[in-house]
Amino acid sequence: MALPLGDIIFNIVDVKLDQIAHVLRSFLIVGSKRATISIQSLVIISDKEVRPQRFENIAQALENGTKLFDAICYFSLPADQRPEISVPVEGQLPDTRDPVEISRAFFYQCFLVLTRGSPSVSNDSTIGSSVPAFLARILALNRAPAFYADRLAGFPIINLDWRFVSHFDYNDIGQEALNRFGLGVAGYRLLNPFKLYVPKDNITAQQRVAYNFLRGIATRPADWSIHPVTRDTAIIQEFGSINNNAGNLILDIYTNAQIENMIATKVLYKYPIRDPKSTQYLTWNDTTRINLARPIFHDRQL
Repeated sequence: MALPLGDIIFNIVDVKLDQIAHVLRSFLIVGSKRATISIQSLVIISDKEVRPQRFENIAQALENGTKLFDAICYFSLPADQRPEISVPVEGQLPDTRDPVEISRAFFYQCFLVLTRGSPSVSNDSTIGSSVPAFLARILALNRAPAFYADRLAGFPIINLDWRFVSHFDYNDIGQEALNRFGLGVAGYRLLNPFKLYVPKDNITAQQRVAYNFLRGIATRPADWSIHPVTRDTAIIQEFGSINNNAGNLILDIYTNAQIENMIATKVLYKYPIRDPKSTQYLTWNDTTRINLARPIFHDRQL
């Protein structure tokens, strides 16, 4: 006979999986990003005797003491979500409102992104390490990265998504800067030996194949798919870390004397460390191809 069940209330939540996914999609996207800027972190200020109710353009924001990236973020928001313009507190006002000096501060950080892979907020002003020699000696930008970062934003500039640098056309930048970029950008340091040095005689056939493959990348125009800021995940999935594989191959096919020379001539920063997980180069063959279709610079630029 049937047991008398009665009215039992199960105190559980039964949420449909598709509903969970729909609600949490935006949380997934935001939570996955290293670079995020909260509205609360923006420093939207005016030191004018009569503060405007709102800014009409970026030039006005700069004239009132709001920094460049804060102003850009301000106008990136819908009008009804923009922060109120407040009175600055100590330390919030920029040291300059000159658009030329702000532009130079921006180029400083953009140069670091292109050549080193990220902006910097370091307080170290050592020329040649923290401060690139080109910036200090050619453009007279010899202050620490933190100085120029502070000129640009009231929030940490590392919170910006710097992939926007791939949207620039570099044809119109100064020729000295363009020439310097032609010497190399981030992501290519460990590839340079393959276009500058001949391997030792006794390398294996497989090592020769890997050498030819990496030399092919090194001798082609620099590409956004290799640059660390915009690196193509499809390339990582197929080939693993290009840099780690390159480091292993350098140890395989060059002599200690050659590697020491690479370091002495600044082709390499330091002696490569073998990565036992990066063995994809041992499987490459003569038909292995890599799709590099996003050149950083066009032929007419460099």
